[in-house]
Amino acid sequence: MRCLLCLALLIVPVAVLAAEPPPLPQPVREGNLERLVLDDGTEADAAAWSPAECTVSADAKHAKRGDTALLMHIDVDWKTGEIKYPVGWPRMNRKLPAELHDWSAWDYFDFSVYAESSRDSLPATPMGLGIYSTASKADYSRSLPELKLGQWVDFRLPLSALPSLNPRTGFQFHIAEANYRDGDKLDFWIDGISLARYVAPTLTASNLAEGAVFADAKYLLLDVDLMGVKAGEMAEVIWVLSKAGKPSAQGRLQAARGRSRVGLTLPAKGLAPGDYQLALQCTGGGPPPFSLKVVPSPWQEGSR
Repeated sequence: MRCLLCLALLIVPVAVLAAEPPPLPQPVREGNLERLVLDDGTEADAAAWSPAECTVSADAKHAKRGDTALLMHIDVDWKTGEIKYPVGWPRMNRKLPAELHDWSAWDYFDFSVYAESSRDSLPATPMGLGIYSTASKADYSRSLPELKLGQWVDFRLPLSALPSLNPRTGFQFHIAEANYRDGDKLDFWIDGISLARYVAPTLTASNLAEGAVFADAKYLLLDVDLMGVKAGEMAEVIWVLSKAGKPSAQGRLQAARGRSRVGLTLPAKGLAPGDYQLALQCTGGGPPPFSLKVVPSPWQEGSR
């Protein structure tokens, strides 16, 4: 009985001190965007990470969204770490609860990073990101060469770039110590880790699918990126092709979510050679108009 009482006294403090998981986030509207913040840099968020060869805390020195951001601190040490790999990979992993595994209805994975170091500059590959799926390892990884010392750098990753639609179970930030000098000190503040999507159909990019536009072309092929619609649904795109500020052709078409190739029907009589502007719009907006050049056809009239 005395042993059971002693064991109970040992267990109770552990239960009291156990970190509460952060509450499940709810989507927040930001203009034409809806955002689901997966990690907001709070104390509860910091406690949810599993660091290796580094420390993770909530810190107020640099914060972009709220009062604090995640601080990943690393003392580069080529002599310690894992026994087989003393020059290792300091890293921090975040597992998501099952309720946040489905990213299929979202368009982007967003986050921001602020870097400080004992170095005068960062190496070419200062940091990396891995995103985990239901597979046992990260099936998406990306280096973050855009990072700069002493300033926030925003990242937006289209989820269409991920190799599969598998449920997403978590993510990781890491460095390779081989890219640094022994003894380097690194601080990375990470904030605003979130999923984002457009509320209304929005074209985010468009470009010509072919290198040349001939004057006798019947169609103009474009690659467009459409966000803000559900998988399997379509949205209307309005387009206007202008020359010297006057419309030469215009129309409407249907596009699917993500990247797709669409064809714009051009006038049967053809287009006069010269410089044109093409504008495309959806309910939620579109990219800036872009220029294209129509060149004389190498084929004789009537050979189409």
